[in-house]
Amino acid sequence: MTIYQVRANGRPSQYRYKGNIVNIEQDITEIAIRLPKTPSHLNIIIMQRQGVSGYSNFRVRRNKVLNALRWLQVNNPYYRDIQIADEVLESLPIDGNISQNLHYIDEGGVSKEDIEDDDIVETAVPIQQQQRQQSVLEHAIQWSTGNFFPINEYRTEGYLSMAFPHLFPDGMADYTDFRRITKLSYSEWTKFLIEYHDHCYARDPRFRFHALNTMQRHESIMRSGVFAKKNDFTGNMEQLAAEYNRNHNIVNKLLCWASKIRGSASYWYQRKLELQAMASQLGVPTLFLTLSSADLWWPCMYRHLGVSPGDHSEKELSKIMQRKLNENPRV
Repeated sequence: MTIYQVRANGRPSQYRYKGNIVNIEQDITEIAIRLPKTPSHLNIIIMQRQGVSGYSNFRVRRNKVLNALRWLQVNNPYYRDIQIADEVLESLPIDGNISQNLHYIDEGGVSKEDIEDDDIVETAVPIQQQQRQQSVLEHAIQWSTGNFFPINEYRTEGYLSMAFPHLFPDGMADYTDFRRITKLSYSEWTKFLIEYHDHCYARDPRFRFHALNTMQRHESIMRSGVFAKKNDFTGNMEQLAAEYNRNHNIVNKLLCWASKIRGSASYWYQRKLELQAMASQLGVPTLFLTLSSADLWWPCMYRHLGVSPGDHSEKELSKIMQRKLNENPRV
């Protein structure tokens, strides 16, 4: 999965997504069996551009960390067996900053004209001059072990709670929670979370794309059809599977019909053909009506999102609306 944030004139704009979701189970026992980890042992390298003056505080409060771990042990079934490392807790500040214990490197310069105060990425820390890229990169990042086969998205209980622990802290409300009495379709489950009152699911860029892509893939399995020319293959599905094991190139001769899947290339191609047929039969229309909105300059939408146009300048209003649109993807 690749997530892009399109930038216009140096300012963050709407997100663009690319690729498909593949869920693969990883063995993180070594990482998660004893918590918390010391900041110096975290496999995180923070990259910063020269000239960036803003930085995240990296504030840590020891009691907050301890209470969070105890809460997870009691309430989250996937954290029930973790061990709390008392010696690591004692090394954490009661209420302090741990940025000096993290690894970070300087990625190069940037002119002041390239960024504005509101556009500073607040994940950078001030770099110390004595640190160099080579010394930081010597800390090898060890990837967690595991297989490379996708999990079963229909039968693997709790995989979403494990993939997004910050959104499902108690391990509940997962789509694959088989304790649920009332069965929900994936689209119903997704719609409820995206419309959740505190917007935590809608504002998470990874989760909302994961949900959209998963919904499209599940829909494609139910609604799409696979066709082959008679000259290429004349058997049934079992024979096709056997032929595929013998000759993988047979997939290049198959056609997938997915025009009923909303948002797919086939879907929009079908709509294009319908419009062309209408223009051919009825003639070119003399009135063009579009339902696409000027999302950054629509007063009615301002009010719907709780923004008062009269309280902000035009430049401020554009930034506020762009942020609101990113936080409310269903718009």
